Amino acid sequence: MHLVGLPASYMNRILYRYHENEITDLVTFLQAPWATALYHESFPLMRDELKSFGVESQEFQAIQAAFTKFRESEDFHKLSSQMVQPAKQQFLQPQPMFML
Repeated sequence: MHLVGLPASYMNRILYRYHENEITDLVTFLQAPWATALYHESFPLMRDELKSFGVESQEFQAIQAAFTKFRESEDFHKLSSQMVQPAKQQFLQPQPMFML
C-alpha cells in the first residue's frame, strides 16, 4: 500500500496534528492502530466502492469540511464534554445484580 497520493483526511488529520506539533515521529504516527486499515490489502477496493456511492461528491466534501471545521473548534470540545458526562453517568453506573 502506498500512502503517497492519498488524501490527508485518510491519515487521521495529519496536517492539523502536524501544525499543532502533535506528531513527533512520523513513522510511529503512521504505525499507530488507527492506520491499520490503510495497510490492509482490501483498502483500495473499499475506497473504490465508497467512491462509487458518491462519498467523494461535492456535497459530501462540503459536509465533511464543515464537520472538520466544527470538530476543530472550541464549541466541539465543549459540546463533547457536555455529551460525554451524561453518557458516562448513564452507562458506567454499577448495575444491580439480579438474584434468582
